[in-house]
Amino acid sequence: MVLQLSLRVPPSTIEHVIRDAAGDARLRASARVRSRFGARTFESSQEFTLSAADSALGQGKVVVMRFAVAPGPCQITARMTDLNSKRRGLIYSGREVNESVEIAGTVDVPPPLLNSRHDPSVTWPSSHSPSGPWM
Repeated sequence: MVLQLSLRVPPSTIEHVIRDAAGDARLRASARVRSRFGARTFESSQEFTLSAADSALGQGKVVVMRFAVAPGPCQITARMTDLNSKRRGLIYSGREVNESVEIAGTVDVPPPLLNSRHDPSVTWPSSHSPSGPWM
């Protein structure tokens, strides 16, 4: 069975990310899926560039990741990192630490139905999102 995880960067976030000299923003979306009892861990990461045109229609940008999983509970951790940003402060001096946001949760993957060709997809409600531009 394939679990599809979709990470959406809304237009409000696209407006607040740090841009480089060319006017583009660079982000990294990464996800980790751990199957039941922590038996198998799958990881995926994608780096992509955002331009002003990505928010023109009000949809933002969607990154899709697919993981082969067995039915049952899975722990999912998703992280979005702004690669152009640098955290400031005494605690970060001497290190390059980017601004990022992470969300984690558990989803129960149902067993496949007879003659079904649909794979489960995970979506978190926006009420669980952190405040600020990363929502």
